[in-house]
Amino acid sequence: KKLLIADSSEPRLISDLRYKGVNIKPVKKGTIESGVTTMQDFEIVVDPQSNNIAKELNNYVYLDKGSKLYIDDFNHAIDGIRYNVIYNLAKQR
Repeated sequence: KKLLIADSSEPRLISDLRYKGVNIKPVKKGTIESGVTTMQDFEIVVDPQSNNIAKELNNYVYLDKGSKLYIDDFNHAIDGIRYNVIYNLAKQR
């Protein structure tokens, strides 16, 4: 019954999961840069047992700062957090 927020670029997968009874909603995620900038407006509290999230937050860096491209590692949990932040902010508007 918990809500899952998913990347909107996978509509077939979202549809399949919804058909199987999963409470899932797509989010239009925008750019990584805008999502990360939005996340920086919040204090992110990490459970001490969430080693992977802490590791990602400590290692999520630019590949090329000039082009604002991030290294495509250490971002799986961050992407999920970013989708959730964007979804909830859009819902408030």
